[in-house]
Amino acid sequence: MAFVQRVNNEGEGDPFYETIGLITLEDVIEELIQAEIMDETDVFTDNRTKRRRNADRKQDFTIFAEKRGEASKMRISPQLTLAAYQFLSTSVEPFHPNVISETILRRLLKQDIVYHIRKNKEWRNDPACIIYDQGRAVDYFVIILEGRVEVTVGKESLRFEGGPFTYFGTQALVQTVGINAKEFTITNRAESPSVAPSTMGSLESLNIDSLLRHTFVPDYTVRACSEVVYLKIKRSLYLAAKRATLMERSRKGETQTEQQFDEEVDKLLHSLDEDDALSGGRHSPKGAHPCPLTYQQRRKSSQQRHDGTAASSPRTPSHHQMNAKDINGAVKSSPVDDIQNTA
Repeated sequence: MAFVQRVNNEGEGDPFYETIGLITLEDVIEELIQAEIMDETDVFTDNRTKRRRNADRKQDFTIFAEKRGEASKMRISPQLTLAAYQFLSTSVEPFHPNVISETILRRLLKQDIVYHIRKNKEWRNDPACIIYDQGRAVDYFVIILEGRVEVTVGKESLRFEGGPFTYFGTQALVQTVGINAKEFTITNRAESPSVAPSTMGSLESLNIDSLLRHTFVPDYTVRACSEVVYLKIKRSLYLAAKRATLMERSRKGETQTEQQFDEEVDKLLHSLDEDDALSGGRHSPKGAHPCPLTYQQRRKSSQQRHDGTAASSPRTPSHHQMNAKDINGAVKSSPVDDIQNTA
């Protein structure tokens, strides 16, 4: 490498050396072979005319460095993930260790459940800043990790602010449909003596619970008033975590490699798209329509997907009609109107 300098004696004062160019080994070789060497830098600047090339000639190779699905995936620090794990497992009842095991909860937090709302001066009128809307049915649980939200409650529009580790929507996760919990028991109680049957249920009860697809109608509005990072856990993902917990506890005594079990759990946690496709879409808040598939068809499909994970419960409950109550106490008809006793 060499610098090209010239003597500048213009104006008053002593002459001085002025750098006017740079010579590299590539320039020397090009002059020796009397040919131009095309390298990656020539994509942006022509090394003879020193003019920038057109934008359509530029090549962007960054897409090859990104892994599939990571371009739009929001990430949080390991410390914040640990804090969220400890808070959920100790302070939020649906995520207690007797409902969701510690290993499954850690896997749950590794899913694509992190969302980010950027700071907006017009946050009061921006629909993108709304996390929960009063009167609009939802099926997910939210916990705030960073930032602050404004909560408007009731017809009186009472307002208060919530900060990190404020959570909403636990009613969207727990079962509120009138199913007799006594008929759903763990297949082998000796393996899980400390787990109450009404808390965990069986794999069969979880399959029925996922088919009912009930929603939660909040009587409050949650709106981001600053830059907010939060976790959003859908009901289908939560039920998949409960199924994985049952599978984990039922296979403690079996000779199975850890890698095989990890693959089965990952497959179970990533089965949300199949569940949503079979359901025919969520019900709208007003005028919900029943799913096109019958209960027997959906139950058969669910059993085929999760075949062999756990034993079925002794009997399937028989009800002519199931009703669910939303948060305001109004009775809503279940999409399943006639469940036959298949025992």
